[in-house]
Amino acid sequence: MPHVISRRTGAHPESAQPAARHGRGWSPLRRLGAWLGLSSGAAARPARSQRVTAIDACAAFRRGDEFLHRARRDRVPVTVLVLELHDLPELECVFGGQTARKAIDHTMAGLQRVAGAQGMVLRTDPTLFTVLLPDSDREDTLDLLRTAFGQSCSLELETDGEDLVLVPEFAMRILCTETLPLVDVHHGLCCEIQQARTREQQRQDYLQRERESHSRPMSLPARPEPPSDRKPRRAPQAEPYPPVPMTIPVPLGRR
Repeated sequence: MPHVISRRTGAHPESAQPAARHGRGWSPLRRLGAWLGLSSGAAARPARSQRVTAIDACAAFRRGDEFLHRARRDRVPVTVLVLELHDLPELECVFGGQTARKAIDHTMAGLQRVAGAQGMVLRTDPTLFTVLLPDSDREDTLDLLRTAFGQSCSLELETDGEDLVLVPEFAMRILCTETLPLVDVHHGLCCEIQQARTREQQRQDYLQRERESHSRPMSLPARPEPPSDRKPRRAPQAEPYPPVPMTIPVPLGRR
């Protein structure tokens, strides 16, 4: 069964329980060392693939603004889709930088299929990807996501003999005549994702408290009495009829 790394809490929440097969070369001790920062391998160091500098982000937003300006000039609505791989750092920490790079490449390839020849895909943060899709409504965009990433909109990977499934979070907004810069739209969509994640966590906490409120501690079984050497006394049994006295006084008659 695949190991679910993340759970989407955006437009279509998914829930899954992790069930992993331990792969080759990743013992539980090595994983724990990587999590604690004690490993000297690639899993303890941030991957270069996750480093998005401020210069790179500014260049991406500048390209996006030019795209939106052309769309407004041609009066074409644009759907702005922000997709987040929230647990990408966790994936790198546990499975290494190469696996994180593979997840990024798969995500970029899928989003390129969503954008097609008319759209644009930008990487605006180490865990954030932005798609600009002209002349597409919400349902069309969701259909494109399902076509690229499957019905559950998830990302499937295989590394070191383990099957991994990443379920990203996303939010979208359609711009028609707005003149907002892309960075402001991007920030608003990121806030929507964060709020949806917070609501999902609150829902999970509520369900946990609800289950705990209906649970009752089980009573302990009665402790058996220790065996005794004395024979138990028999309880007196009730007589089936009243006892008859041994002698009955009878009056003597005259002779």
